[in-house]
Amino acid sequence: LDGWVVELKNSTKAYCNGWTARLVEALEHRDRARGALEILERAEASRHRRIGSKTERILSTIAANKAASTAHIKADLSKMVTPDYVEERIRERYEDKKDAQQLAGSYLVDHIQNKLNSFLAERAEELVSDINDILADYEAAGTLGGGVELGAMSVPVNVKGVFLGALAATGTAGAMAAWAAATAGSAEVGSALLAPGVASYLAGIGATAGGVVSTGSLIGAIWGPITLAIGLVALLGLAAYALFGSSWQSRLAKKICEVLKEQHFLDTLTKHSEKYWDDTRHSFQKGMAATEAAYQDNLGNLRELVNATSREEMTAMISKVE
Repeated sequence: LDGWVVELKNSTKAYCNGWTARLVEALEHRDRARGALEILERAEASRHRRIGSKTERILSTIAANKAASTAHIKADLSKMVTPDYVEERIRERYEDKKDAQQLAGSYLVDHIQNKLNSFLAERAEELVSDINDILADYEAAGTLGGGVELGAMSVPVNVKGVFLGALAATGTAGAMAAWAAATAGSAEVGSALLAPGVASYLAGIGATAGGVVSTGSLIGAIWGPITLAIGLVALLGLAAYALFGSSWQSRLAKKICEVLKEQHFLDTLTKHSEKYWDDTRHSFQKGMAATEAAYQDNLGNLRELVNATSREEMTAMISKVE
């Protein structure tokens, strides 16, 4: 019996020691969490200023790109729907009159659309690094409070996954499609790629997880062929246009320009371009709002950890067990 009592006392002491160790560890964990929370909350004002400054810079870039795209259409692409330019293209590409009548109009529209796509793609790719930079700021803010490494007490946010999920939820893309396509090929977004909405979004913009696709192709997938927007029937009608004499190329060129003017081709390009940058702004703002909300949610979780039990209550529990 004495041996059983001694064994019971020893096991009880070991049990209490185990509880004491766990409570002490929890107390230390809570103290570390409080320290991390204080650091993060002191850094909130400067974080907001930094994120706000970068956000405004990106929005300004988007607005500038919208204006530059419109100017590009008016100053450069408009020169491609003049009779002299069109005639030159016809003479370069077609020897047969019938081929020219059937194909030259659609070719010219596709050619000009591709020129605009390339212009937009170049500027969209420039935004990718800006988006990655502002998202990296969120990652750093959660792990480095005021320059102090927080370690296990960091605020973990899968910022790229959250941002990509928000883009998918908006259903719009614009230049954000270039960022989404580049990011879908990385492991940083994690389980976000498994969400049905994200997979559908990537498929809709012509991108795939792990795939490589050009930004110009992404823009083409978003828009579709502009020949549909301006009226393909009008272009096909050129095939029935009567052409006689040795200067048929000149007359066909003039007719193509007339048709494109009647169909408001340059206006259509401008509307597409403006919508592209409007969608870019909308998608970016939605992505930023979701990322900030996720950061605040995780910061709130850290507050709950700190405030769940007071230090005095935990110290009293340790004393009772001891």
